[in-house]
Amino acid sequence: VAFMVLLGASEVHSLAQSQGAFYGQSELAKAVAIQAKYENALMLAPGVRGMGIGETNGHLAVLVLIDDASRKAQLPATLDNMEVSLRVVGQIHAHQCGSSDPKSYYPLPVPLGVSGGNALLYTRGGSTYCASGTIGFKVCDNTSGASGWISNNHVVGHGTDGCPNSAPIGTAQYQPGPIDTGNCAAGQYIGTLNRLISITFSGNNTVDAAFVQSSDSYVSGTILNQGDQVNNMVAAYVGQVVRKNGRTSGCTQGTVAGINMTINASYDTCGTATFVNQIMYSPTAPSTTMSQSGDSGSPVVDANNNAVALNFAGDGVNGFGNPIGAVLTALNVSLCSTACTVPTAYSVTGGGGYCAGGSGMPVNLSGSQTGVNYYLKRNATVAVATLAGTGSALNFGNQTTAGTYTVVATNTSR
Repeated sequence: VAFMVLLGASEVHSLAQSQGAFYGQSELAKAVAIQAKYENALMLAPGVRGMGIGETNGHLAVLVLIDDASRKAQLPATLDNMEVSLRVVGQIHAHQCGSSDPKSYYPLPVPLGVSGGNALLYTRGGSTYCASGTIGFKVCDNTSGASGWISNNHVVGHGTDGCPNSAPIGTAQYQPGPIDTGNCAAGQYIGTLNRLISITFSGNNTVDAAFVQSSDSYVSGTILNQGDQVNNMVAAYVGQVVRKNGRTSGCTQGTVAGINMTINASYDTCGTATFVNQIMYSPTAPSTTMSQSGDSGSPVVDANNNAVALNFAGDGVNGFGNPIGAVLTALNVSLCSTACTVPTAYSVTGGGGYCAGGSGMPVNLSGSQTGVNYYLKRNATVAVATLAGTGSALNFGNQTTAGTYTVVATNTSR
């Protein structure tokens, strides 16, 4: 039996709800089932731009987004005795900045919710363009503990074709984004593209997201105009009050208008991508918009600054976001607004062979730290045991199954 040790995974924060009870599980499950039953057919109907669960007259409804009020006569008023709520929206775009409005440089470490992106130029229709989006939440890599931040794939991962997925890993990122320097030049360096979640234009997507590896000296844990990032995430629900701070429209407030949304988002000449299980939020006075071009990547939070979503698209008024839990899971990162501390590496000992019917072979760790949990895994995926650090060596007991054993350390005190 061979053994190796891998230490330095970051804590994954638990999901918590910041508000009181709302719709019952049975009522919500009924709405989701009705949506699933009719979604494929309705999404193909002329003028339909999205579908999900919304609210009308104080109760749940099937929310259908349409391009024009004239479509109402062509669509059902109810589905399986549940009311259909029709809402007119503009074309839903993935918001890559097209504005010439300049945005400020900020001293290092820069705040979240400000202009950022890569400096790769792209050509369309004989003209050369640059783009800027928004720096989202600050995070830590669950494997290495490295500090960084997240935004959209199409903000930090667009290449010289102007499309998502195409920027090379290691592409430098800047603040402000190049469109805001006045001449498409690079701003101040704040990290490099570490990984992205590829967007498909032929199937369903759940997130438009990427991780930029950075450091505490480049990016702070404060969201511009909103205060310190709270390292906790909450599930979205209809009527929930949310805020976001973005490169173009700044700090705006609204409420969640739909959950479990399926939408078709246009990525200009790159194609149209379908996203499922999305969140829709609409502005409330005095705000008049929740997402405009350049607001892609904005951190969306609740009234207590708990993370709700990563903004990625909109129709100029309403915003659409990936649930933050889905983003963090896909990228294997955790919310982390303070300095990341990587656990100390120790040696795994034990192993060898034993006779049939024997008691197995011991697996030990040469040391441990308080405030750190140690997870013993077999062949990288099978969870075997968990021990809390004591400040001394740990004994995981005798193991009777052959395999390669690793220990992953998670800093729970960060």
